[in-house]
Amino acid sequence: TATAVMGASGSDNEYYPAFSPDDKYIAYNVVPGGSSSYANPSAEVYVIPSGGGTRVRLAANDPPTCTNQGTSPGVENSWPKWAPQANQANGKTYYWLTFSSTRNSPITGATPQLYVTPVVDDGTTLTTYPALYLWNQPSDEHNHTPAWDFFEIVQ
Repeated sequence: TATAVMGASGSDNEYYPAFSPDDKYIAYNVVPGGSSSYANPSAEVYVIPSGGGTRVRLAANDPPTCTNQGTSPGVENSWPKWAPQANQANGKTYYWLTFSSTRNSPITGATPQLYVTPVVDDGTTLTTYPALYLWNQPSDEHNHTPAWDFFEIVQ
């Protein structure tokens, strides 16, 4: 049964939720209320504790200012997906989150491409970071949904 998450629901249009691998967080899209969720350049990715709380806007929504790739809102950051596991070290939990963005790249133009960003929980604060472009994707194709998988390397 779908239920509202306190702090996430409101007058905005929220969609494409994805639970973190430990179910502690939900990443999701936000556009202004009354706006369509389909190919909306105002789309941004937020993260909120799954039990409710204060939502956190990803720093990765913003393309680097020095690259002239546009600004967010305005670059359709969408389809967040978590890596299948989180790692812990020194009292922190490290997550990886991918998303699609139409930021204007000199290589791809405004074609949706995949980006990845770390999200770090120190037990008190959730810290987000700028995005990294996933270089090995077809630059002339629309890339919206990443696929994470476990790979076993046999020695």
